[in-house]
Amino acid sequence: MSVIISDEILQAAQISESELKREIAILLFQQKKLDLRKARELAGLPLIEFQRELAHRGIAIYEDVTSFQTEVENLKAWGDLRRSSATLLRLRILQRLPNLSFYTRFLVRS
Repeated sequence: MSVIISDEILQAAQISESELKREIAILLFQQKKLDLRKARELAGLPLIEFQRELAHRGIAIYEDVTSFQTEVENLKAWGDLRRSSATLLRLRILQRLPNLSFYTRFLVRS
């Protein structure tokens, strides 16, 4: 399915096609209609850049430790996450942090 938005609409909104796709992806992610992987794909951004954009806007990436761990396993399965010592360290830190939103900001900035 394709959606066509005229150049006139984009000009009136003062937004480019790529910016519009990013905004739609963020909105759908925030409304839990798309998971992180699909939202990133729609936005056309690498995972870390999409996470940074979410953090910049104060949008929580993960609701709890379990959802974070599930996402890590999914990313590994999809090949979007390399198993590195830094990733393993972040996972260990996460297990000890009570405030997940703080960790989410730490994750996307490092």
